[in-house]
Amino acid sequence: MGRKLHMTDNRLAKMPISNWGGLGFKCRCGNLHEIDVKEFIIKQDACDYTAHFAKKMGKTMHLVFEQKVFEKTKEKVVKKFGKIFDVTTSVIKEQNLFSIEQCEQIFAQAKEQTKVIVCVGGNNACQYGKYASKKLGVQWIFINVLPDCDDVATNCCTLWQNKVKQILPGKAPDVVLCDIALAYDFCLNDLHTAFAVILQNGLFVFDRVFANKVQNAQNCEVANHLVVASVKNAINLAKKPFSKNTVNEIFTCQYQISVAKCLSVANKDNFAGIHAFANALQIKYPHYTFGQIVCAASDVLSKIYVQVVEKNCLLTIDKDRLLHETLAQKKFGVQVSPVFNFETNDKAFEQNIEFFKQNLALIGKINNLCKAMTRQTVNWKSDVAFDCLQLCTDIYPFNGLLRYANDKGYFDKQND
Repeated sequence: MGRKLHMTDNRLAKMPISNWGGLGFKCRCGNLHEIDVKEFIIKQDACDYTAHFAKKMGKTMHLVFEQKVFEKTKEKVVKKFGKIFDVTTSVIKEQNLFSIEQCEQIFAQAKEQTKVIVCVGGNNACQYGKYASKKLGVQWIFINVLPDCDDVATNCCTLWQNKVKQILPGKAPDVVLCDIALAYDFCLNDLHTAFAVILQNGLFVFDRVFANKVQNAQNCEVANHLVVASVKNAINLAKKPFSKNTVNEIFTCQYQISVAKCLSVANKDNFAGIHAFANALQIKYPHYTFGQIVCAASDVLSKIYVQVVEKNCLLTIDKDRLLHETLAQKKFGVQVSPVFNFETNDKAFEQNIEFFKQNLALIGKINNLCKAMTRQTVNWKSDVAFDCLQLCTDIYPFNGLLRYANDKGYFDKQND
């Protein structure tokens, strides 16, 4: 158990990220929150601390690099290892859909007696570290130099299997080291991804907040303050010249968003729907980036409540609705796994829409910045957004919130 303290709504957002490690606090949402990452270090040459932390965990190490960072980071990462560690080195080949099978191939290269895992890179490295450390029951260190990771703080990993993204048990890193010297060039060459991770995951948190409102669950106000602070900071950063301080702020915002995602789930069996739809639509619209698809899906799903039932830590299919999934598979050529539950009434619907309207201004700023960065318009009237709505209605017949909203003409009234 980490340090405990009373947490006012905005206190965590104002604390330096270096003070977050192992933090535990009682929240107004009624939950006792714990941050499982024990150390966050964002500074010049942060990877020099790797040996210091690793030797406390064990001497047999599995060192894993993402291919795109291997040449530029290996020498610096290992320079202080000396003869302390017995190291097995593996490389994650570049791929968009990092799969369970690929994880297993890399995992097979680790020694059975491995006591510490060190992963270097971004999202793929993080997902492998979570997967492998959970499977081995060991501690691990994440050296974060790529700005594409949106869930550092969570105890689950997202990996692909047969073109479907699966949510699996994982273990958050014990130590996160963000080396600004190494990350600078990677961020400079991929600023779109850096900001998109913050902004689109901000939408993801708003989606969860909306879902909690629909089911009258208590929202975590600490998470709300975190996501608002990080999104506002990102919008301001996007207007300024790029510098090493920009790198520091980008990764700080990403870690804030990651923690906010953990805190924003009132019931850990509830899972917001944006990414489930986005994953399916990405296959039909390969000319759009995943980020653009997420924005379009957000336009639909932030206006409705989607509850995905999670069983055995995998997104599973309700057998009674298998026929509808099969029809969707024929129409879209994709496999769709979530199960949805829609229930509402007149009063609840009006309250939910009013709550959503209160957040439109900030969500509008996020969408506008995403559009500016991608230089393409993805809006409510886009084919992607309407197909997202169509996909939802095709898969599941229901008498809930979405149909009610549609009957009221709510969707027809929306602008960008």
